[in-house]
Amino acid sequence: MESVNQSIWVVIMAKIGIVITFFTPFKWFFLGAMVVISADLLFGIKAAKARKEVIRPSRAVRRTFNKITDYFTWIILAVALGEAFGSPFGIPLLPGAVLVVIFGCELNSIFANYFEYKGQKLHINVFNYIFKKSDGLIDVKEGGEDESESK
Repeated sequence: MESVNQSIWVVIMAKIGIVITFFTPFKWFFLGAMVVISADLLFGIKAAKARKEVIRPSRAVRRTFNKITDYFTWIILAVALGEAFGSPFGIPLLPGAVLVVIFGCELNSIFANYFEYKGQKLHINVFNYIFKKSDGLIDVKEGGEDESESK
């Protein structure tokens, strides 16, 4: 009976080793996700305080764990796309391209929260920089207009 248990543990550890080996090249994406999620949480709380909103810790924790789950899911999807399409077709940057879009959305959120916290009417769109659009990286928001009111 003991040898059966040892065999099961050997198989389980071998599977864990395969998973770790598979994700090792993407450890920096996981670390980057934790950094941008933490920054967004920090500046989101500061922006909410600047708007004089009530901060509910349970909601902040729930939304942060949802973001962590979302980012890990996106990273796993990017790795799977890289293995399924990137490797066979010689596109080694495919996972990075997928994650640049995801991290770009989060950076836009961080900048929006930061400038709202500082009381500045600026809007940064990192995609304008990434895709070199001519309308610029920084937009100045109009005085009291909300984006939904201007449409």
